Amino acid sequence: MPQGLDMRLVQGESKTLLLPLANLLSSKVVGTAIVYGKDNPERKPGPTVRRFGVVLTAPPCKKVLVTETENQNQTQHQDNNGDLPSGNQTGQMNAHSTTRTSLLRPKQSCYIGAWNVRTMYETGKAAQIEREMNRYNIQILGVSESRWTGNGIITTNSRNTIIYSGREDNNHREGVAIIMTPTAKKSMIEWEPINERLMTARFNGKYVKTSIIVCYAPTNDAEEEQKDTFYQQLQKAVDKIPTHDVLLIIGDLNAKVGSSNEGREKSMGKHGCGTINDNGERLVDICELNNCVIGGIIFPHKEIHKKTWISPNGRDSNQIDHIIINGKWRHSLKNVIVRRGADVGSGHHLLLPKIRIHLRKAVKRSETTRIKYHTARLRDPGIQKKFSLTLRNRFQTLGDIGEGLENNWNAFRDSIIQTSADVLGTKTRSDKDWIQLDTWKLIDKRKLLKQKKHNARSERVTAKYSKEYSECNKETKRKLRKDKREYFEAKASEAEEAGKKKVNKEKFSKSHENYLGNITAEAPS
Repeated sequence: MPQGLDMRLVQGESKTLLLPLANLLSSKVVGTAIVYGKDNPERKPGPTVRRFGVVLTAPPCKKVLVTETENQNQTQHQDNNGDLPSGNQTGQMNAHSTTRTSLLRPKQSCYIGAWNVRTMYETGKAAQIEREMNRYNIQILGVSESRWTGNGIITTNSRNTIIYSGREDNNHREGVAIIMTPTAKKSMIEWEPINERLMTARFNGKYVKTSIIVCYAPTNDAEEEQKDTFYQQLQKAVDKIPTHDVLLIIGDLNAKVGSSNEGREKSMGKHGCGTINDNGERLVDICELNNCVIGGIIFPHKEIHKKTWISPNGRDSNQIDHIIINGKWRHSLKNVIVRRGADVGSGHHLLLPKIRIHLRKAVKRSETTRIKYHTARLRDPGIQKKFSLTLRNRFQTLGDIGEGLENNWNAFRDSIIQTSADVLGTKTRSDKDWIQLDTWKLIDKRKLLKQKKHNARSERVTAKYSKEYSECNKETKRKLRKDKREYFEAKASEAEEAGKKKVNKEKFSKSHENYLGNITAEAPS
């Protein structure tokens, strides 16, 4: 559950906003609810009610904006794995946000992926997705079938931001989301949750802005009325996009477009897979109507690098996930390829396009970055022993550097830095604190089994690796749940001890709040 702000729609004629008690303990609330309406745009909020926090009640309205508290603590850095964010949160960006950066820049590639992960309502799933994002240097990932309810925006412990849109009936089906890095988050202008199958987001750019529509279309066997409704809503979303923007329609569209592009050369390439189906006809029609191009079928690749879905039996595969770009910026799409090495326990592969805007030479700015070493690896006894031995050998050579305090300090510092770089390596991703090292090794083992299954040449070997992969996947999920439970139990004990000793009241309140928030989110809804 997002702990910064909980917004619920209650019975009756009003909307209720709840600010948790922890926010009142850690900072002074300086904001209120601002209500916009047709009849009375300046109408003041309703009465204030105290109930384990502050409740602001207002009459029904189009938009509800809540100003920031002094410490800007509306969205906490939290663990998002297996937690279902509840309640409806506004998709409006704060009017006092910081200066936005550029998402697409000239001569600089940007990776905006699309992936059906089957579910994010599962313990440890978001951590695995973020890990693959860091591995493939993905700035923005459009997620289909997230299975989160409601809509809102949250920030994870890895400083990534997730905006999501799901069902309103508390049924964990469908759902779409966008996961973005801190850099991409700074460039976001606005976003809009439409329903459990569509959401849009707009990002700033130095020369051109980017609008992204994330989709999760009904299957080809769905009812005609359901498919008609989806494509009508998609067309309405496209109509709202400014014509000068780079338009990207990404996600699981459940559409086979085939390899024949006769009479449709402007919207299709000739490198598709299979035969076009009804969903494919609908998708091509909407592309021709809006001068868009299906990017996954205009680049020549092997079949395995174009098909995005594999059936549970491992025999059938199709190209049903797509990246679509408007024709005006067609040449900015440099490549679209399936990354089969990415694995989060889903039957779909990661679809990754490479986008680069060519306008003029970009001005390169020199930035000094702080190097972070992977100190978490010292938990491994083998790596700890290797680090100590390497550092001891370097210290033995310090006697030959001569005299002088400055020389001794430089040699001491360089020894530690060089040993950390050689043994630990730099920190390339933000690990979840509660996930143990052996659990990450188990996740790597599962990924290796997936590669072996895809490279198998016979059905007997494929069946063998499929069975091993299934068992490893179950063991990984069990281990993730165990690690998370042990981590938060330890945090709760630490917070209680700190409370007994009356040490650092603010730290105790924050730790206890994070523990209760995650325990509440794990409860079945």
